[in-house]
Amino acid sequence: MLSLRGLSVGFRRYAGLLRREEVTRLSGLTLDLRPGEVLAAVVSAICGRPDPARAARVLAHAIKKARDA
Repeated sequence: MLSLRGLSVGFRRYAGLLRREEVTRLSGLTLDLRPGEVLAAVVSAICGRPDPARAARVLAHAIKKARDA
C-alpha cells in the first residue's frame, strides 16, 4: 500500500521585477492507494500558466519516491 500524509506543494514565482511570491497549489493531501487501485489527476494550464501542471509533477515525483522507498 502507498500512503501519503499531509503532502503540500508550493513554489516561488516572480510577481514583478524584484518581487517574488510564494504560491501554494496543494495543501494537506492525504491518501492511501492499495494494490490494484489507480489515482488519476487531471490538471489544466490556466490562461497558459503551468502552475497546476507543475503541482501535478511534484505530486507524481512524491508518489514515485514513496513507492521506491
